[in-house]
Amino acid sequence: MGVIVITGATGFVGTNLVAHLLRARPTAEIVCMGRNERKLAALADADRRVVAARIDVVDPAFAETAAAVVGDRPVDCLVHLASRLTSPSDDVDSAVEALRVNGLGTVAVWRLVERLLEASGVASVIHTSSILVYGHSGRDPMPEDAVLAPRDVYGASKAASEHIARYFAAKCGVPLTIIRPGFIYGPNDGSGKVIYRFVEAAECGGDLMIRADPETFRDYVYISDVCRVIDAAIAAPPDRLSVINASGGFAVTLAHLAATVCAATGSSSRIVVDRPTETQGDPLYGCVVADTRRLR
Repeated sequence: MGVIVITGATGFVGTNLVAHLLRARPTAEIVCMGRNERKLAALADADRRVVAARIDVVDPAFAETAAAVVGDRPVDCLVHLASRLTSPSDDVDSAVEALRVNGLGTVAVWRLVERLLEASGVASVIHTSSILVYGHSGRDPMPEDAVLAPRDVYGASKAASEHIARYFAAKCGVPLTIIRPGFIYGPNDGSGKVIYRFVEAAECGGDLMIRADPETFRDYVYISDVCRVIDAAIAAPPDRLSVINASGGFAVTLAHLAATVCAATGSSSRIVVDRPTETQGDPLYGCVVADTRRLR
């Protein structure tokens, strides 16, 4: 059996995916690549089947260095998770960095694939994207073959990365699976999503502040579900190209989320709507629901 190579292994999804694969695949060997040296050391210390390497996808020598780490071991699957998140409130420099990591970083990963094909081979590649590539869907679920019309820099950079991955997959003749998760949540996520602020306020007895239209919604997905989808994609028979929405498949409004958090925690906290008179950025950012029938 070959190895599984993961870029972005020290991120929120990466660390959870490595833990999931180690549990689900007793004989798997995982090559973890990431930027956080402390987390890489923890992954390597936790299981002898983990090979950890501090490598950044935007490093000019990424492909050469990463190929040396993999060596002559055949690769069952390369899972590309490395990414740079942005929000509509970020500045231009953050947008440039997102395009650099998500776009040029994807090119670097496929340079690695080319090197691995010359060595011991790569059976398949999984490219993680986002449902933000769809733009705004209203409450109509967006199928995988919908036209991509992102409304923010992150979504645009992810759409671009998908096109890059498709091009190189066809060029290299490597089966490609594109996975588009919704808004991922779960333990040890340091992103500051509103769901965590609501939980913290509810547990402390503070007000749950909604500082936007309470009918603003997101399509959420739990981290362990995303890991299971990626694991299933690794195990699936190789296909030339597969695209999969990995999300809950329904809209959760801020008002409903706040009420659910209060009920789940048994909190008597108030839910307070403090909607600003002037909105900054796109009020429809993130308001997209994924069609998950293919996933099922």
